[in-house]
Amino acid sequence: MHKYRRLLQYARRQRPFFVFIFLLTLAASALAALQPWPMKLLVDHVLAYNPVSPFLKSALGVFGLKPTPTLFLLVGTIGGLVLFALNSVLEAGLVWAWTAAGRRMVYDLAEDLFARLQRRSLFFHARNLVGETMSRITRDSWCVYQVLDTLCFAPAHAFLTLAGMLFLMGQLDGTLAILSLLIAPFMVAASFLVGKPLRRLGG
Repeated sequence: MHKYRRLLQYARRQRPFFVFIFLLTLAASALAALQPWPMKLLVDHVLAYNPVSPFLKSALGVFGLKPTPTLFLLVGTIGGLVLFALNSVLEAGLVWAWTAAGRRMVYDLAEDLFARLQRRSLFFHARNLVGETMSRITRDSWCVYQVLDTLCFAPAHAFLTLAGMLFLMGQLDGTLAILSLLIAPFMVAASFLVGKPLRRLGG
């Protein structure tokens, strides 16, 4: 655990990047959770003629629009494209910010490793191959990026996206949201049990 804490210290130097990453993650998770809404409009008010909610009717009334199937078709189509485009831009910004912060952490760790190796004795360097020493600097220093990505970045992104989707599912249909939560562990277990044999057969 002490080794992980030492690696996490390199993240403190990149606090502005991580604040930016956190904000982008919130926005990207919100947009990912909103992506089913255009499809809901199409299913409820184009394929079927369900009554329009008072909130949606008042929102359309602000722009002087009447809730017709043609309008919902247009709004659903354009809304889906806009959400997809915004989500793609946010994901690209998120990847750029995380890559920039990760590379800076890697370079900081490589610099510290290089300085530490320079302080070692000539006897130490005589016992170790040059290629092994170089790989510790150029390859092993990426462990700080992998640890942060595995322990912090990927779980936080997945948790925020899942929380947003569950909130929206609860607003739409609480029973279906509960059923989804009950089924999810079985789906994860099935992926672990069946995933490896399927990958072996596919390979």
